[in-house]
Amino acid sequence: MNTPAFNFPSSDQMVPHGATTFTSLSPSAHGSLTASSNMPAPYSSDPFLNVPELVLSPLFIDNLAKDFDLDIVQRNYLHTCAQLGSVDGGLTKADLATRLYHLAVFLNHANAMKQAAPQGNIDSLTHLLEDLRVRLDDGYTFTREQMRNIRTQAQDTIYEATRTSFMTMHTDVMNKLKDARVTLKLNSVFGNPSREKALMSVVKKTCSSVRNSLRQDLRNGICGDSPSMLAEFTYASATKFKRGGPGLGLDIGFTIHVALLRRFARENPSTIGVEEVEDDDTTEDIGSSPAPPTKKRKIAATSHGGGRIPKGKDFWSQVDKFFTQKIVEFGSKNLQGAGWKEYTSETIQMDEHLFPSHDETEEPMSDVPAASVSSSTTANLNAGGSRGSNLLRHM
Repeated sequence: MNTPAFNFPSSDQMVPHGATTFTSLSPSAHGSLTASSNMPAPYSSDPFLNVPELVLSPLFIDNLAKDFDLDIVQRNYLHTCAQLGSVDGGLTKADLATRLYHLAVFLNHANAMKQAAPQGNIDSLTHLLEDLRVRLDDGYTFTREQMRNIRTQAQDTIYEATRTSFMTMHTDVMNKLKDARVTLKLNSVFGNPSREKALMSVVKKTCSSVRNSLRQDLRNGICGDSPSMLAEFTYASATKFKRGGPGLGLDIGFTIHVALLRRFARENPSTIGVEEVEDDDTTEDIGSSPAPPTKKRKIAATSHGGGRIPKGKDFWSQVDKFFTQKIVEFGSKNLQGAGWKEYTSETIQMDEHLFPSHDETEEPMSDVPAASVSSSTTANLNAGGSRGSNLLRHM
């Protein structure tokens, strides 16, 4: 019967590496390649215990394991390999050292692969998510809640009691959306250039729609089937546009602001029925065929000024020019300041004369500023009926 090449000792017969004593060590980086040891007397005919000395120093093996960042189990692999290479005269030092070096390189490479595998999976997943994000940005759409929040902010902005510029209000809306991006569920939009561009396009269109809505309300409030008095219109418009509604007590600044807009609408009937020209922010896809040019429609000039007119001639562009001129004339942007007081008082009294309360016994509004009416204003008030008829002819 064939006998095994090696008769391995039992676990209680194994001699630990630390039990070996070395009498001489080489000053080389990996320790001495020669060593002598005081081996204990053999317990049996085991070939390990009959080896008078190891071919390579255990210190050399420990340094080799340290250089390749091997763990304790892998270090024991090297020691076991060195013991096997020392049996029956053993391998040469060069041969055994080369074999141990190859084994150390292999174990180090295995460790590197084990560490790189999870990170590689993470990197692949990261690249996949980034690719999906780019594709989603290309066709990003806003939710219904986000669209409602954008319109609510645009309505509140246009109804501000201090607002004197309307055609550029989209920049103010964007800043307010950015400040409240978490509350308004737009946190994922800001910081992403593609989504910010899409948001700006939506904001511009929303602001145009809100301006058009307020313009129509102003028109209906002064020349519709049921014209409304100033107080009624202010309350109704605050309910529709102001965030939170009119509340328990609406500031007089809103009444003044609405009265100025109503006066401008009465004095410029040719623009009150004209919509603004919207900017086209859409961009064509790269590589796609250009869209065919739209056929321009010739707009005939009419006495009532209906239809679309060139940019800058619409109602809100003219309102911006009106406020710019009045700010220069009165020297202040404060509509409740001293410079505006006479003009706003005249405006409110004129509005109340043209659109009186349905209840003739109703006391005058206590919060309306006292008016200092000039002779020209009195003439305008007396001509209220003819002005209203003239306004209706322009609708």
